[in-house]
Amino acid sequence: MYPSFNPQQPFVWSLLNHQGRERLEGIVKRKEAERQVGNTAWISIGTSLGGNLHTTAMKLRGALDVVFCAALNPSKISGDPHYLWTSWEDRHGNRGVIPRHVLVVGPRKKKPHEYALICTSEERPFALYPQRFCTGDYQNYPSGTPVSPGFPQRAALVTGRLPAICGSGAEYEEGFTATLIKPWQVKVIADRPLTNEEWERIRDWERIGTYAQWQDLVDSIRHPGRLSSSASI
Repeated sequence: MYPSFNPQQPFVWSLLNHQGRERLEGIVKRKEAERQVGNTAWISIGTSLGGNLHTTAMKLRGALDVVFCAALNPSKISGDPHYLWTSWEDRHGNRGVIPRHVLVVGPRKKKPHEYALICTSEERPFALYPQRFCTGDYQNYPSGTPVSPGFPQRAALVTGRLPAICGSGAEYEEGFTATLIKPWQVKVIADRPLTNEEWERIRDWERIGTYAQWQDLVDSIRHPGRLSSSASI
């Protein structure tokens, strides 16, 4: 199945992978819970897409397609500690609190900052669908240079290239599409380590939790002094 977007206008492409202790399937389930509860999901990408993202989104009336692809060679699951981010900062330095239904967690990478894409979808849930995506069909926007998947390019603003030359790029088989909405991308700030008990609660929810239990789980992690029914998942 091909992604449902217009490849001849700019869109965002991003790789998805296991994160530290967490498997990709669990991450996607968490992001779908955010979408169901609050209509938006904040998906970490670990790198800034720069000012071109905001300029291009404004030209396209405030919305950009985004295509997420499951990595072909998943990272190894590790025991690295995970962190919780609770605030955000935009490119102008404006700051705010991450919405109440959102849980931005993961290992702290060896980069100065972490970033998140603000996503929504009115068409279908976030899940790993069969989805063919070949990077050789696309080029970086607006530079026109080839897309080079993997380190350091794990996310990019791209557009279709003519003629398409799929044989020269990586071909992904699973993923999903979404819509980026304002403010599109932010830096996430104000982090703290998750306790082992908090991490176990997240992992338990990913295994057997329901979307109806999601907000209780988020509240119990972001406001650990509160009592929450999620502790009994």
